[in-house]
Amino acid sequence: MAYKPPYVWKQLPLLRVLLPLTLGIILQFYYPLQIYFLYVAAGVLFAANILFYLLPAYLRFSFRWLQGLFLQLVFLVAGGILVHHQDVRNHPMWVGNHYEQGNALLVRLNEPLVSKPRTYKANCSIIAVRHKTHWKAVKGNLLVYLRKEHSIPGLGYGSNLVLTKQPGPVANSGNPGAFDYQQYCAFQGIFHQVFLNSGEYSITSIVSPHPFRQWLFHMRDAVIAVIRKYVPGEREQGVAEALLIGYRDDLDKGLLQVYSNTGVVHIIAISGLHLGLIYAIMVWLFRPFNRLKGVKWIKPAVIIAVLWTFSLLAGASPSILRAAIMFTGIVIGNVINRRSSTYNALIVSAVLMLCYNPYVLWDVGFQLSYAAVLSILVFNQSIYNWLYFPNKLLDTVWKLNAVTISAQVLTFPVVLFYFQQFPVYCLITNFVAVPLSGWILFGELALLISTKLLPAVAPCLGDTCGGMLTFLNGFVERMDALPFAVWAPLKLNVAQCMLMMLCFATAAYAIMRKNRSSIVVSLVAALLCIALRSKDIVLHQNQQKLIVYNIPHHTGVDFIMGRSYWSFVDSTMAADPFLWRFHLKPSRVLHRVFPKTELQGLSTLYPFFMFGSKRILVVDQSFHFTFPSKLDVDLIILAKNPRVQIPELLEHFNCRQFVSDGSNSLWKINRWKRDCDRLHLRHHSTPEKGAFVWML
Repeated sequence: MAYKPPYVWKQLPLLRVLLPLTLGIILQFYYPLQIYFLYVAAGVLFAANILFYLLPAYLRFSFRWLQGLFLQLVFLVAGGILVHHQDVRNHPMWVGNHYEQGNALLVRLNEPLVSKPRTYKANCSIIAVRHKTHWKAVKGNLLVYLRKEHSIPGLGYGSNLVLTKQPGPVANSGNPGAFDYQQYCAFQGIFHQVFLNSGEYSITSIVSPHPFRQWLFHMRDAVIAVIRKYVPGEREQGVAEALLIGYRDDLDKGLLQVYSNTGVVHIIAISGLHLGLIYAIMVWLFRPFNRLKGVKWIKPAVIIAVLWTFSLLAGASPSILRAAIMFTGIVIGNVINRRSSTYNALIVSAVLMLCYNPYVLWDVGFQLSYAAVLSILVFNQSIYNWLYFPNKLLDTVWKLNAVTISAQVLTFPVVLFYFQQFPVYCLITNFVAVPLSGWILFGELALLISTKLLPAVAPCLGDTCGGMLTFLNGFVERMDALPFAVWAPLKLNVAQCMLMMLCFATAAYAIMRKNRSSIVVSLVAALLCIALRSKDIVLHQNQQKLIVYNIPHHTGVDFIMGRSYWSFVDSTMAADPFLWRFHLKPSRVLHRVFPKTELQGLSTLYPFFMFGSKRILVVDQSFHFTFPSKLDVDLIILAKNPRVQIPELLEHFNCRQFVSDGSNSLWKINRWKRDCDRLHLRHHSTPEKGAFVWML
């Protein structure tokens, strides 16, 4: 019987490229091979394809599946080659291959300075390294932090600096379950950072900005200036900037968390929704001129230029790049009167993005964007057909909800995997927030146009946008305040996430197609997911540990017993939800623990803690000890820069394990470390080694 390719391969031929390319990227990232081996494999496969064409026709026909296999392997190897070349460390001119201690570095700012509480931050390109009397051109990126000791006039995008301080590696906090910042920077080609005081760098007179990027930054600053001038309210301005151009430096952190809790954070993260509105506006503006000669070619060129300019202005996130590529394909297809499958357009955009940057595969925005669009394409029409409303208004309402429901089928497991929570009222919140955000976006665009064409109308438009933003913020906050607004914490591992996605997808397919075998697959996937989750929960029932976290300028300690914890934190940490949510919550989700006012096996008599059979002392102030004899202590935690010496503590306590947390000055930690080394004691510095985890 002749071989018949599956139906899906005929309808979506580019899947034969996307799937092996993705697999090759994943394999090379986790199990890297030498580049010469990849090139040899590519050459062998290329030669095999040529030899296949030299076979007699009847053999080529009988073994045509072999040609397909060769091509799949070619794309798999291509994925590995892409990953190798994307890693700047494999480039012969990478700075790490040429820098030596004491060398000066010439760097260029790739962006305007970003203001932080204590520093200015900028992403820089390393241009050259100085070897004795000459400069050597190199490649690489560097995070630069300039201390806010004084103003830095004239320092912005394109400025060149000469650094005399040695950079250090980008490091993670080392806290359990924390965001992998080191890997995040590595995906952007950043492996080093440096904190600079005045005198450790000099500003050169040479400025070398890229003209187009400089124009984009000027445009961004101009848009922000208009919003700050005409839109009232700081919180409203922050949301307006994020909604229009994705600028989030002015966004209130508490308000951002509220948007995340209610499931509408996507409206302030520039995505395909925003680009779709821009596309619709451009098509509407050109409608009166469609009959004019030359518009057929001018219209697509202008629309594509506007779409890509807006995408770059908004930061070129994976979700907006995906939309830009898809809309570009739609525009070109309309010009040549060729309408391609939306699925094929989605696959093409994914292939192009992976070829440009294979690391985008690990980007959360990339995964959520493609999962949402694919889910809508597959399930939206069937979900919409569940209910019929003759009334147009009710039909529109149901259509919006059908889109939201269909998007959740494949994105729900991804959201749980990355954010460990799910917004319970997301359908209701999206029903109001999405249309309203569209009107706000229209209003902001009209505001930008009016400042040049009708300045007298701009204040009225600014107030209108401000009013809508105030209503939107208030509505989202009221939804967040409802009982059970957030289902959390929900921890999934990769296997559970994949099983849950398979369960939802097959269940939805079974409902749409009345397919019994899909129901069986869905139930099996659900049972396996539940079994893995139950096993994980049982394993955490018997845990007992103490964790001293690495938190800059703060103290945080968790005592964990089974599924419960009791924490000891400083007053500032306890009063700032952002701090404990960022530094402590990931660990508590990882360990599946919940707070308890009293923990079994823990007794406290500050500054002493008795946990199980272990005695812990927290030295977070300078006080004098007046014990009649030495006390046995299993662990001493040094915090808040106490004026104590290690030998002084040993006069009163028998202890061989010391921990210095991030609330101490580095020079003091280094002194304690030297004393411990001299006295043959164990010392753990959380700023250097990450969190101290003590298994009991």
